[in-house]
Amino acid sequence: MAESKIADFAAEAAAQDAGTLRDYDPVKQLELVACLVHTARARARDDLADMLCKRVSVIVKKAKAELDDIRTRQRTVTEKLIAATSRCSSSWARTGRPPRPTMRRPRWHTRRCAPWRAAPPGRPCTGTASLSTRRDSRCSGWRACRVRRW
Repeated sequence: MAESKIADFAAEAAAQDAGTLRDYDPVKQLELVACLVHTARARARDDLADMLCKRVSVIVKKAKAELDDIRTRQRTVTEKLIAATSRCSSSWARTGRPPRPTMRRPRWHTRRCAPWRAAPPGRPCTGTASLSTRRDSRCSGWRACRVRRW
């Protein structure tokens, strides 16, 4: 059946009430009600699709706003890193040598660790030296040390 004919029958069935539909023969009644149900189902599917599209557009809009916030925060972090790198490189260019590190030795290292004792190449400090003397109980360097020995 053509869509235009289905739409006409559905409109005709919607305009009738139950009393006037009884006046039609049973085949025509079934035809009108079937067209009305078909049109109602199609309209319901279209409404659901519209609601889904609206909901997805709201979610996308919120995600874009959150992405813009993340980009702004990352941009500030990147700009700070670039500024720090440019200060370091300009200091290096001025003096002809790399800048001194600003990292301090942790307080626990100044008590027990001897920076003049080096760990074997490629191995971090384990702090497992022999404990026979005070000198042997020290670990091999404050930068590589991972063990806190008091």
